[in-house]
Amino acid sequence: MNSLYIDSSSLIRIDIGEHDGARMERLVQRYQADGAALVTSRLLHLECRRVAIRLNLEGHSNSAIERYARMFQPLPLDEDVWRAAMNIRQHVKTLDAIHLATCALVPNAVLLSSDASMQEVAPKLGIKLV
Repeated sequence: MNSLYIDSSSLIRIDIGEHDGARMERLVQRYQADGAALVTSRLLHLECRRVAIRLNLEGHSNSAIERYARMFQPLPLDEDVWRAAMNIRQHVKTLDAIHLATCALVPNAVLLSSDASMQEVAPKLGIKLV
């Protein structure tokens, strides 16, 4: 059984309903219904918390971003992730490198990301895309 790994920007798109957020939400629901493990980096929970605070301050108190985040099992930011992120040779942003490294360490994980650079680099790291 595959695990579905989601990055922060994709989960934020689902919450906000931005761009392809509805399609991504359907994918998450399909994987969940099929019994796949929903996983992410612990980093996602912090990023979603920061977004929830910003949205609340902007008057968008109905954000469900933290509830969505709790659907995903947080994986640790440990030495293995750090080392794997440091060894990515392609250019990606720092937090994206952490997401890619974490995903690469999950057996049979598929990545749900709308970020073009992550989509380009993921297959080079042996990560399958949804």
